[in-house]
Amino acid sequence: MSNKIEQLKKQWNTWDKSWNSVEQYNGFIEKYPVNLLEKLTLEEYTNIKINDNDEYFTHWLERKTENCGKFRTASSYAYGIYKVNPNNIQDENEKKIAEDKYKAFDENNKKSKDYLSNDKAQEYFKKKVLPIIVALSKYEDIGDNYNLKTVRPLDINYARKIAYMYNVDKLIPIFKKEVLESISEFFDIKDEIDFSSYKATELILEKIKKEFEINEDIDIQQSQKLASFLWEKFGTSISFESKNIIYYGAPGTGKTYTVQNAIKQKMLLENAKSFFTQFHPSFGYEDFIEGLKPSIKNGATELVLTDGIFKKFCKEAMNELKNARKEKREPISYYFLADEINRAELSTVFGELLLCIEESKRVDFDDKGNIKDGSMLIGTQYSYLYKNENDAVIVDKGEYKFGVPINLYFIGTMNDIDRSIDSFDLALRRRFIWERMDCKYEVILNDEKFKDVEERNLNNYITICENLNNFIALTLGLGKSYEIGHSYFMNIEIPTKGQNANKITQNNVELLFNKKLKPLIEEYLRGEYSLSDIEKELEKAQNIFKLK
Repeated sequence: MSNKIEQLKKQWNTWDKSWNSVEQYNGFIEKYPVNLLEKLTLEEYTNIKINDNDEYFTHWLERKTENCGKFRTASSYAYGIYKVNPNNIQDENEKKIAEDKYKAFDENNKKSKDYLSNDKAQEYFKKKVLPIIVALSKYEDIGDNYNLKTVRPLDINYARKIAYMYNVDKLIPIFKKEVLESISEFFDIKDEIDFSSYKATELILEKIKKEFEINEDIDIQQSQKLASFLWEKFGTSISFESKNIIYYGAPGTGKTYTVQNAIKQKMLLENAKSFFTQFHPSFGYEDFIEGLKPSIKNGATELVLTDGIFKKFCKEAMNELKNARKEKREPISYYFLADEINRAELSTVFGELLLCIEESKRVDFDDKGNIKDGSMLIGTQYSYLYKNENDAVIVDKGEYKFGVPINLYFIGTMNDIDRSIDSFDLALRRRFIWERMDCKYEVILNDEKFKDVEERNLNNYITICENLNNFIALTLGLGKSYEIGHSYFMNIEIPTKGQNANKITQNNVELLFNKKLKPLIEEYLRGEYSLSDIEKELEKAQNIFKLK
């Protein structure tokens, strides 16, 4: 067992939390027992939620058992077939046509625009949907390796939730692909898993049971305890596929928040080390690498060579790497996070560091502590002032050098609108992987703040958020870099009491627009439009950002 898995096992052995889900699970199984699924009717499967009428299969799976494993669908097509709610249709003629009608996929598994009559819907449900649900509940083969295509017309995560609810001893109730990839990568089984399969978590569970020495059968309580543990450790994780990454995008897309959470998880799981700083216009080489700074000694002021924050971090990471190689163990990872990296003059900040920050030129050692060939070592502009080995990051053949160790990750975040990527020095740009982060509306769907908001109301709100961003990016022609991030939209106030309790109201939508969104859009347009035109475009934006 590797050190990191041993560390995780120790944390599991003291874990005493669980998702509060047993009551929801028992309620679902009592209402939809596996032996009666073959008799499930279309009306029991999908319906319209009116007042307290929420006793149908799809609503139970997504909403009434969300403590057993949360997922959100992009649309009701995820269920394979759904009953149309005429109240969501504006056109009066179409509203009449849609009464007591259904929608489903066509013969090519494409979303059909046509409405299905009750008879057609019954036939479609019995032939296309119900057999897959029954097969999922029985953990049966439904085609080519149980994968995404063969569970069509069902959404893969919806299919996984069905399979889990009837097979809690075989699967894990985590459905987000990025999280599953992080877990499997941690346990070194990523290449063995087909992530398009509804059984994707089977191998993960088997591996965890073996490593954690879980010998008893997995029941709903044990399953939910394990799921809560894994989500705590991996739930907000992102994989750092390069040692040099910059996450960029529109304001409010959660760049810093996401990266910081991912690093925190690395620290918990692997004892990783981290350093956080925020760049600014006056940040320079002396702050980052090293420089002469005033110091008072014996009442006199003198200039002293002082290490910058990155050099200090490199020293620590380098010592760890060398010791780990000698001890024949995996080195601890070091994560350096530079927030708002584009606010500084980067060519000045990095200086000659560009020569050795490339991943292929990082410093590494053999098991005797000797520097490996290919390690890039440089002298800095102040290295002539080094007095001893403590001043250097590394000593090579008696010479004091600077290098970046292979166990160090350099991660930057930036708002694209503050300064375009194109304005970066090309030599700097090509040494980084650039990962764009856009507005993620599913974050709103899955956030606890909105869990009690009625589905139609929440979907309506997300639709106007999307419409506003489309107006900014396409109609105004500003592009995706000027879209508004999901964190802004999550600032909407939701009453907890009174007749509007747990509702997103038009009044609060207007408050959000006027307080948070309007000033941002106005700033976007300044310099591009005249004052009178800005007012016109803001009025258009506000009209778009209205609940239907």
